[in-house]
Amino acid sequence: MLWSNTPFSIALATGPKYFKQALANPNIIAIITTQIFSEETHNKTVIKTANADELFHVIHNRFPPVINNTKAYIGENCKISPQATIEDNVRIGNNCHIEAGAYIGSNTVIEDDCYIGPNATIGTQALLSKKLMDRTAILNILVVY
Repeated sequence: MLWSNTPFSIALATGPKYFKQALANPNIIAIITTQIFSEETHNKTVIKTANADELFHVIHNRFPPVINNTKAYIGENCKISPQATIEDNVRIGNNCHIEAGAYIGSNTVIEDDCYIGPNATIGTQALLSKKLMDRTAILNILVVY
């Protein structure tokens, strides 16, 4: 989102307040918007489109997350779906079950004997639920590509 501390982030900013916040954040390199609210861009790429929400959704879900080199620790007797996404720098305790579509973000600790259901999102800064392209879309806004 607009307060992202992840370098090279892309932000969705569809109002003047949010556009200004995106301009001020040094981690944001590009802004997707429906209207340009300031002539000053701070050397950021600004993409103006009537379908800003949809474009952000497509970009967000198209590119893989940035990976660091600290691999996740997974305890004993865990059942983790191959369709789950486990970021680096994650600790998963023993006897955990993680379903398909689950997303576990960086710097997350999951204790022993936990169940994470299908499409659950853990370890994120924010979620945005919107109706896009005639479907409900859940945008995970921590990792911005």
